[in-house]
Amino acid sequence: MGRGNDVEAGTMSQGNTSLWKVHAALLVAQLLSGGYYVVTKVALVHGMNRIVLSLYRDVIALLILFPAALIIERYNPFKLSWRVVARLFLLGLIGIFGSQFLLFIGIERTTAEFSAALQTSVPVLTAGIAILLGVERLLLQRRDGRAKLAGITLCCAGAIFMTFYKGPPVLGWFNPNTLEAALEPDSIHVKLELYGSHWNWFEIDGWKLGAICLIGNCLCMAIFINLQASLLKQFPAPISVVAYSYFFGAIIMGSASYFLVHDSSAWILRWDIDLLAVLYNGIISSALYFALMTWALSKVGPVFVASYIPLQPISSALLALIFLKTIVYLGSVLGTLLIILGLLLVSWAREEAMRLAALSAIVERSNRLPKATAEALVPGLRAPLLQV
Repeated sequence: MGRGNDVEAGTMSQGNTSLWKVHAALLVAQLLSGGYYVVTKVALVHGMNRIVLSLYRDVIALLILFPAALIIERYNPFKLSWRVVARLFLLGLIGIFGSQFLLFIGIERTTAEFSAALQTSVPVLTAGIAILLGVERLLLQRRDGRAKLAGITLCCAGAIFMTFYKGPPVLGWFNPNTLEAALEPDSIHVKLELYGSHWNWFEIDGWKLGAICLIGNCLCMAIFINLQASLLKQFPAPISVVAYSYFFGAIIMGSASYFLVHDSSAWILRWDIDLLAVLYNGIISSALYFALMTWALSKVGPVFVASYIPLQPISSALLALIFLKTIVYLGSVLGTLLIILGLLLVSWAREEAMRLAALSAIVERSNRLPKATAEALVPGLRAPLLQV
């Protein structure tokens, strides 16, 4: 009995240590991505071509990711077959090209805050796709399953609440001449024209098109996360996977630029926000961000990774407060509390699932019973979410 407890304690100790590293990686990734929407918005408003920005971003990310993969994962060779190449191409098409293209159109037609707010739908979409594909199991009859669902819901509710409800100001400085005031939607809306066809024929203005593109971006990210998780189960080389994804994404983006970018001067970077946006997007929000997210995805499930995405509006608000001297409102504070509670629930749900799996394995080994019978004997397996 003592030996069984030692085994269980050792298993949970190792799991908790690894889980804290995953928490740290996901938290850093979302904090670094906080300035992504602000920097990209400013660059696009100043006239930078979205295709040019995307392609420069992909090339810089490639220059960082491929050498990193060769060095870090040199003892974990990534075997390429036609089937694997096809899956990597799909990752590049959906997660890199499609996601970026739709996101930049959405940011350009709406606002940075609105774009960040819609990203909170990614966890819900990821969970739905993961359940449909069988990547994640949502056992609502168990307390860990209900806690996971409640945590994801709270994360989304908190981020949406802090974005759409302001309330009274609680921190910051009011300056009507800040960059945020200069980037109001009414000051940047232009007549929308795409490939010679006016979207006004469909009674879709620039704002509505931007919202539709942002929803498409969220769907692309949810599919991308699940496809990555499936591939990483066979090839545990996260940096190589994201590097090849950017490789194919850059090829597709470069092909698109041949047809969509007709002004050669658009490729000339100015020594201002253009260069900053390219470097930030390529190094921080692409190479480092996707490397951290993919590494975390190789350790935990896609729903757990996606549950951290709602932190993007919070980090964006903090950066805007520091660098743009904007105001923090009560809604942001309350939304932050909801998101933190949601993340705690998701984290607890995973730890509880690990504990139940460890107990089930111990019972199965000791009694030599089938897995289903062993699970029925594990105490707490079907316990309620809250015990009185």
